[in-house]
Amino acid sequence: MAGRCFGADGEIVLTVLGGLAGGSANLFDRWKRIVVYLCGPAAQLLLAGLIYAAYSEFVAAQIFDDAVEGMTTDRLAPMHVEHLIGSLLPWMMLISINVGWPLFNLIPVPPLDGGMILQELIRNSRDGGRKPWEKDPDWWR
Repeated sequence: MAGRCFGADGEIVLTVLGGLAGGSANLFDRWKRIVVYLCGPAAQLLLAGLIYAAYSEFVAAQIFDDAVEGMTTDRLAPMHVEHLIGSLLPWMMLISINVGWPLFNLIPVPPLDGGMILQELIRNSRDGGRKPWEKDPDWWR
């Protein structure tokens, strides 16, 4: 979506390990490419926030109310502990995956997004942000 906002055509290829957004970073301006690289992890972190909000609003209160009903004296009954863990585990897995994966993706190693951002920053420091035609008159070949 970020690439399309800047006028680039892209496609998403789904693989076993996730997806790859190709062509959306074929932009002329370096800062636009960096924004496109950052938007993937940002979208996944936003998804993690939405999952957490849904969990805390709709699920957490019900799970803990059920657990409190199952308390015997000062401890939870074993059956209610299993229910509590079984109810929390899928939500915690979803949240941790949607936080961990984008943070991993920001590691500055190509072809990860962090590595692509690092390459853009290194190129900027090398050429001083000059346009391709200012560096080489045959840049288009």
